[in-house]
Amino acid sequence: MAAALKRQGCELSFFQLEEKNAARVKLESKITRIITGKHIVCERDPRIARHFPAQINAAVDLHQVDMILGTSAFYMVSRNCPVPSIFWGDTTVAGVLGRYQYYTHLTRRNIRDCHALEQQALDSCALAIFSSQWAADVACANYNCDANKIKVIPYGANVFTQLTVTDIAGCLRRRDASEWELLFVGIEWERKGAQIAIDTVSILRARGINARLTLVGCLPPRSATLPDYVTAIGRIDKSTSKGRALLSALYMQSHLMILPTRAECAAISLAEASAHGVPSLSTNVGGNETLVKNGINGYLLPLEAEPTDFADFTQNILSDTTDYAALCWSSFERFQTDLNWDVAVSRLTTEIESVLNPTDKQYACSRAS
Repeated sequence: MAAALKRQGCELSFFQLEEKNAARVKLESKITRIITGKHIVCERDPRIARHFPAQINAAVDLHQVDMILGTSAFYMVSRNCPVPSIFWGDTTVAGVLGRYQYYTHLTRRNIRDCHALEQQALDSCALAIFSSQWAADVACANYNCDANKIKVIPYGANVFTQLTVTDIAGCLRRRDASEWELLFVGIEWERKGAQIAIDTVSILRARGINARLTLVGCLPPRSATLPDYVTAIGRIDKSTSKGRALLSALYMQSHLMILPTRAECAAISLAEASAHGVPSLSTNVGGNETLVKNGINGYLLPLEAEPTDFADFTQNILSDTTDYAALCWSSFERFQTDLNWDVAVSRLTTEIESVLNPTDKQYACSRAS
């Protein structure tokens, strides 16, 4: 995001908010977990969050900026700030409560505090931009939102790639039609559906198909034993050139991205797959519907879909080489038009301009393309 903003000519100043009183709140969270089995999302506790507005104002004075941009709403609560603020996030807390491990088994007070802080952020910001229509809908359904400042701009792929049409054509030629390479990219084994991906490949092999799976980001539980046709690489550091090159090579050699995720806000790996001309097969949960369009850059299955369903779709996608190639090309085109950071930030700067130089035009909640 920052790199794309710089390419658009924006001057950036970075600052990080200090979580004051964090030690006290974290200690309380540990004690609470021991006694009740519940915990506190510490950064959203009022004893920490109440110090954010003053820090934001001090940073604005220090850096002399025109606007504040944040990626999480709860950090963006401002009071008497001389410049407008925008957050561009993947959801509000209402979208993750009970769905993500970190946001399960919270105390009742902490849940109330989380929602209250989110409401304050929505009240004080100039624009609330979400990376999916799902996230925008969740915000509108759970909070008192001004629809005029709710916008949808999908995130871009987090692997900076300059692949050309010639490069994609070369990737397609190198993908062996007799051996299907499936790729899974996700950190959380259970939430991302790693076992479903493994079971899918096992079913394909039982049908006589030479399919293999590479797992990136997560490692199996100690109790699990991976079959020899599954390779687990673990987490790849995309902040290094070596890590970026490795991940890009894995995308380029893969026939299909499989991500049977159980809960999701914005799976950037789906955009990354499209950036390499790789179709995605995922579940229709959270913000995935904004990232994957059926028949264009992949397909979304219902949450209740079984590994057999994923195997059937995989077989249908990869069996016809002509249709598969067309899907690869439309995946790459979708990356070029919608799922890259330069396009996303171009839309962002248009919204920023509307805030810095307002007109009489009213901006309604925009649906994702």
